[in-house]
Amino acid sequence: MDIKDPMETKKLREAMDTSEGMEVSVTMTAEHLFTYSMYNFYNGWKLIFSIVFTLAWIVILFATWNMEQSVWHQKLLMTFCICIFPFLQPYLLWNSTKKQAKTIGFSTPVRIKLAHNHVYIEQAGHCGDFEWARIKRFIRIKSMFIMDMGYGRGYLIPNESIRGREQELVDLVKKQLPETKTKGLKAFA
Repeated sequence: MDIKDPMETKKLREAMDTSEGMEVSVTMTAEHLFTYSMYNFYNGWKLIFSIVFTLAWIVILFATWNMEQSVWHQKLLMTFCICIFPFLQPYLLWNSTKKQAKTIGFSTPVRIKLAHNHVYIEQAGHCGDFEWARIKRFIRIKSMFIMDMGYGRGYLIPNESIRGREQELVDLVKKQLPETKTKGLKAFA
């Protein structure tokens, strides 16, 4: 999203108010950001690597446990390696999202207007817009919808922001994006 100067912001706000489409107001929480961070970290090849890495260290630990050459600090190091992805990484992500949630402006509501030609975003008086084609993927996970803009950037639409209007959102997204750019929307057939 490109931040606009005040005159363009006024024009964007007018376009946002007059355009047809679905409007959502989102107030972010640390839990929302944590869920998004976990989804980004444990997705695709990173998930496979995490599982293989952890299982490999479990096998190595059990295979060398009773060997005379295996000393306590080696066993401790192997145990630490086993704990990195299932325990340490989520803990670090949670602490990071808690810190970010305390920053100024984090919980300021974000107004998202999903119009038929553009997506408009407004937060704290700043407006921006982009075309639907700039969305890399529109993803549905258990607790939210994600407009993935690529490289770990995205706009989150938690379920509580659209309760009862999920089908309306899915129908609008299916009209605007090809099926190759959506994930998890088939349950809403």
